[in-house]
Amino acid sequence: MVMWVVSLLFTATAVSAASNMIFKKIDVQMGPVGSDDDIRIKICDLSKCCTSKELSHTFSSEWKANKLETWDGSDLGNCTSILFDDKLSSIEVSIVKALSKKDALEVTSMVLSAQVGSDKKKIQKFKCGSYKFTAKDATKSNFCLNEKSAPATTKRPVAPVTTKRPAAKVSSGGLPNLQVKKINVQVGAVGTDDDVTMQICDLKKCCTTKELSHTLSSEWVKNKLESWDGRKLGNCSDILFTAGASSLEVSVIKSIKKKQPLEITSIILEASPTSDKKKVEKFKCGTYKFGGTDSKKTNFCLNENSAKTATQTRTTPKSITSLSDLENFKVNNVVVQMAMMEQMMMCP
Repeated sequence: MVMWVVSLLFTATAVSAASNMIFKKIDVQMGPVGSDDDIRIKICDLSKCCTSKELSHTFSSEWKANKLETWDGSDLGNCTSILFDDKLSSIEVSIVKALSKKDALEVTSMVLSAQVGSDKKKIQKFKCGSYKFTAKDATKSNFCLNEKSAPATTKRPVAPVTTKRPAAKVSSGGLPNLQVKKINVQVGAVGTDDDVTMQICDLKKCCTTKELSHTLSSEWVKNKLESWDGRKLGNCSDILFTAGASSLEVSVIKSIKKKQPLEITSIILEASPTSDKKKVEKFKCGTYKFGGTDSKKTNFCLNENSAKTATQTRTTPKSITSLSDLENFKVNNVVVQMAMMEQMMMCP
């Protein structure tokens, strides 16, 4: 009975925290001082950030005094693939300026346009104030308000606009800073020629790899150890998770063009905190077994550093006092439920 209650809590939280808003355009109104320094824009909520490419034009100058700059498409970098919550009342937007030319810069205002879901007409706009750089400043930040959010519902205080995220909003687990670096897959006795990708999720967000294939050799061959890193990780190399998380949800997604089965003996994710790239956290997954028409299989993969703690939590449940406690409690119970469901399905 307890397990079913926890399962329902988990589902409800996942739905409420679902992200379905993507940034499509940034309009920047320049002030009286322009700059020749290289400039990017970073957009953050409390759990993740995205960063534009270097914002420059091929055939004309950019960041000129009093000019209205508009950036969209590929200029927005991974901000075109990272999803945010459409219920956000504000977003933190930073201008990041190189110091190669050591120019000053003034921005009068900025408006970010974001699309909710697949409806191109459903647009939310976030309006930012001014940004003023001296020649030695590299970053300036503002909290930009959703124009549809009434002041009474704004969660962040409007008056003290700071360049730092309020400490009260940060969970006990801290801000996400864990970057996936490598995925090791031990293929079992059955390989496949179907296209395969992987999806990695926590309670708030997901990332997806590119199609995991090799240019000069076969992949997903039976009994082969596959290793994927770099650009093959897709936006999983950009989206940050929380260091020390007890588990991550990892899905293997297979096309059914050739309707071939697939068996995976194990998967190990290697991830490092952005603050210490020499430190590696490993998340170990169990087996994945596909029939010819199966397109997706999912496991909860445990952080090897948290295995003992996770076992103690399952044996002696602690009281829920924070979101991080609730997250750990829910994940542990969902793992147990999945195992029971698999056993039930195997029974005649």
